[in-house]
Amino acid sequence: MLRAKEFQANLPSEFPSFIKYMLNSHVARGFWLSFPKKFCDSHLPKHDDTVVLVDEKNEEFGTNFLVDKNGLSGGWKGFSIAHNLLEKDVLVFQLIEPCKFKVYIVRENYLREIDAAAAISPPEFHAGRQEEAMLLPSSEHGLATDQCGNNSDNGCEVLERIRLSKSRVEFKDIKDFSGFHIVVDGLIIDSQVPAHFRAKYYVLCRTQNSYLHDHLLGDPNVKLVAGMITETVSIADGIKASSISTPSYYFEIWDRSLKAFEYLGLRVGFLRERLSKLINLSCELENILAPKKLELAEAKEEMLKLEEKVLKAKHVIKNLDSEVKALTKKDSKFELDFKAVATTPW
Repeated sequence: MLRAKEFQANLPSEFPSFIKYMLNSHVARGFWLSFPKKFCDSHLPKHDDTVVLVDEKNEEFGTNFLVDKNGLSGGWKGFSIAHNLLEKDVLVFQLIEPCKFKVYIVRENYLREIDAAAAISPPEFHAGRQEEAMLLPSSEHGLATDQCGNNSDNGCEVLERIRLSKSRVEFKDIKDFSGFHIVVDGLIIDSQVPAHFRAKYYVLCRTQNSYLHDHLLGDPNVKLVAGMITETVSIADGIKASSISTPSYYFEIWDRSLKAFEYLGLRVGFLRERLSKLINLSCELENILAPKKLELAEAKEEMLKLEEKVLKAKHVIKNLDSEVKALTKKDSKFELDFKAVATTPW
């Protein structure tokens, strides 16, 4: 929540936003998401309508907004499942157009400060592994699906595709993406990472000629690892797409996330090095621009003072012009008096 509030504070103020903490009813059962009533009254229609959610990849998801309930129903479940939302995740909703929100996801499982990451205890990891073990068959042919039942809300439809790895393949022996699998603690977790993220992750691994997740600490949770990989790919994309106008706090947020991942054993040092260079360049530019910005501000202030003086001068000129015109009308009387005095007999 603190990370989400920090992120929200840096969003442009002209676009209203709010933060939503994910509960079990939002992402697992019911899939109903209520919005703050005050926000709805101020910024959303007074009737049922379609609300579009835009994720960080600019993919759009249509949802049904019910005005009587101040929230989303149909369509929200699809968004939640597509983005693997979990209880305790935090979402920042930014209204960028009427009935259109940009949604930023702060993951509870992996967007943590270093001290929080260090506090993750082995029992928590074991609890996650026990949940996964319940789905594993005694053989190595795949996961048993009968224990999942027909309830797609519990995530079994994704987890059932996790399978055991029969043997370890060294990265140097992988010829192309078709032979690339994400293996964590003997489990192939490809199903937990969307295909396009997995393809980009393969490219990142290829640049380092190794699996970036090969030295994770302890007994890593599958969802945690999948989340770190997905976020790492997103950060790498963000770095590539950044420009000199990208706010520096983006780089700082990305670096904090990568630092946490690195603490947990993910090999992301090369990304942090790139971020460090970008931050230094951004700071260098800011150091150059800062005095110029100050000089510009002072010049503008001086211009305002001069404009104020000009306005005062214009006012004085206007008054004097009026007085001159008034005196001009009296010229005829003065001329007669003058002539009278001048022609008076001696």
